[in-house]
Amino acid sequence: MGVHSTSDKEWKLKCFNYHAWQTGQHGAEKIVDNKWHDLDITIDLKVLPCCAYHSKCSEGVTGDSYLDSLPSDWNDLKKHTLEEILNHEVFTEYLTDKNWQNPETCPSFCASVCGEYIKEKT
Repeated sequence: MGVHSTSDKEWKLKCFNYHAWQTGQHGAEKIVDNKWHDLDITIDLKVLPCCAYHSKCSEGVTGDSYLDSLPSDWNDLKKHTLEEILNHEVFTEYLTDKNWQNPETCPSFCASVCGEYIKEKT
């Protein structure tokens, strides 16, 4: 987990399925809430956190050691309710804003797809 930080940039991750963003004056964006707004469900009824996961990991391999070590049915709607899946530690402890907004704890898959250093630190 984690990505290498640089001292002159600020780390940000926008999860379009989780964060609701609002553009304020002068084009500055801010997060206005943190909750799952959208999820992807595969044709075989697996619940995925985002379209990037769905499109880049069709075989279930993300390159993220934690996500790749999960049982293959942890997110299977044929075996679990949606509520059970959303209460799984993937959604409650791992894929969280707290982890995403720190380059040292950001899940590697999320960092590689959606994370970025966006501006000079002040």
